[in-house]
Amino acid sequence: MPNMARVYAVGINKSRLLTLDRMSTRAKSVELTDDPVQLDDRTYRFINPKEPIEMVFDVISGSFSYKLDWTRDKISSQSFDIPIGDAAIKDARRFLEKLGSLPEDLNSGRADVVYLIATGSAMVPAVSAYEANFTRVDLYRADKDELKYVTVGGNSSPVNVILSGQQGDKRIVQANYTYSQVLDNDFATYPLITPSDAWNKLLAGEGFIAKRTPENTIIVRRITLAYFESNEPQKFLQPVYLFEGDQGFMAYVPAISPEYIDNSGATLDF
Repeated sequence: MPNMARVYAVGINKSRLLTLDRMSTRAKSVELTDDPVQLDDRTYRFINPKEPIEMVFDVISGSFSYKLDWTRDKISSQSFDIPIGDAAIKDARRFLEKLGSLPEDLNSGRADVVYLIATGSAMVPAVSAYEANFTRVDLYRADKDELKYVTVGGNSSPVNVILSGQQGDKRIVQANYTYSQVLDNDFATYPLITPSDAWNKLLAGEGFIAKRTPENTIIVRRITLAYFESNEPQKFLQPVYLFEGDQGFMAYVPAISPEYIDNSGATLDF
């Protein structure tokens, strides 16, 4: 294990008007043609005038949530001709690209595909792609400094797209996008706590458990360093110790030595 690692600053958008203008233009490419409705001082809603589709967009963070109400559009939940594997990943990336939301580290990073089946008003994992109604694609950033990114959800990403078996406007059922622009040339290198100290912090309840298991006793098999990707906009990109164990167990402990962390915003927000 190294005893030093980089902490990167994250860019914050300060041009609300230009951001809204750019997104308004891009929204039209996915048939959100009505003028956006302002919800508060930072969020706007875009609407498809013909289908039950809307997108809520944050002009400060650049994050958005896109949703087709598939409970009203019954055809989407009854289709089984869904995209699978690489085809689904390409469709997801193509949609984000239309909205100007596919930076290079997401385009070149890994992607996970999960198949879902409709049950009432919910989606649950399907046994196989052949009985699924939807495909979920989670996109992750490419590794940074040879460390992978980890997220609040463990095996889920704050950038994800759900697709149906339909074409056109109804191909994309849902999309969530939260992405912080990491400033590659704005970083500092800090000492890390030891893996032993991180383990003790985890035992003392000072870590974050991303994936739990039903077992009373957890066996941890692997400890590595990773960068933490929040579901909320973050000011800094920081390393964490990643603990992985049986039955998919995952937990994180902040890795930066505590004497170099203050309470003004540099701490990790799990």
